[in-house]
Amino acid sequence: MKRSEKYWSEYNSWKSMLARGRKGICEVSSEFKHFETFLDLLGPKKDPTETLDRIHSNDREYAPGKVRWATKSLQNRNRKNTIFLTYDGHKLDGLFGKTLTLNEWAELTNQVASTMRQRQSNGWTATENIEGRRKSGLVDFSRMAIDKLLDFKPWPDKAKIKCEELYLRRHREFPDRFDFLIRELLPLNAEAKVEEGREIAFYLRNDEDLDQAFSAYNVSNMEPDPALPIRDKVWCPHPDVDLNDFEAFLHEYREVVEALKKKREAAKKDRERWLDALRSKRGKVNNRLVKDAREHLRRKHGL
Repeated sequence: MKRSEKYWSEYNSWKSMLARGRKGICEVSSEFKHFETFLDLLGPKKDPTETLDRIHSNDREYAPGKVRWATKSLQNRNRKNTIFLTYDGHKLDGLFGKTLTLNEWAELTNQVASTMRQRQSNGWTATENIEGRRKSGLVDFSRMAIDKLLDFKPWPDKAKIKCEELYLRRHREFPDRFDFLIRELLPLNAEAKVEEGREIAFYLRNDEDLDQAFSAYNVSNMEPDPALPIRDKVWCPHPDVDLNDFEAFLHEYREVVEALKKKREAAKKDRERWLDALRSKRGKVNNRLVKDAREHLRRKHGL
């Protein structure tokens, strides 16, 4: 039996290599011109799933010492665009310091590879990506491409689509998504709490409201609440409302407002880091960066 028949898989790989060489896709060493020599130098496949692979993907030559038999997973690791992630966390036992491709981590941790790639482009660290959760709210804007920066959406995970729809309707009123989040979306939480408690309490904004409340409800136990970050405004209970219910409502409202203050401060810091990343990539001042963001939005959404 001829060696080409016995090692038919290796023979087919050798013929494919020569065909690529004739088309100018690659260069083939003179030592690989004959199958017998090729097989002697490279040896048979150890696994039938292996194919011929260049050890250095940027080297176009097929030559002794430059090629090998490799499995599909090994070849995927050798691509120029392959993403390698090194784990430095402690949640996954026995994996500290291990480096694998993104696809291999996705398979090992039972995650979707496309989701992990999206996280990577959004600035997640390798360990956060592998574990599937953020350790902090900080996004690494410095690692994001300019288009990703201009299209970054700082919306809460549970309302991304709805928030983006609201922003696109009113984008001309705000310089960027962060500004819309800070000035428009986050205060809605406090307003929603006010609406929720309207059967329990009044929210008095000025002297006119105060006069109307006294006139209509004869309220006598109205007091300013200095703990609330609202200037010149006071709360008072509805007539016949249990004061325990009123105090419980005020307590819940304070929690909402405190959470709002923290989220707004965090969003302001994120906006500054976002602008800093844009400045480093564009070298432009803020007003020009805002114009860039608006122009990107118009091009993408046809606005």
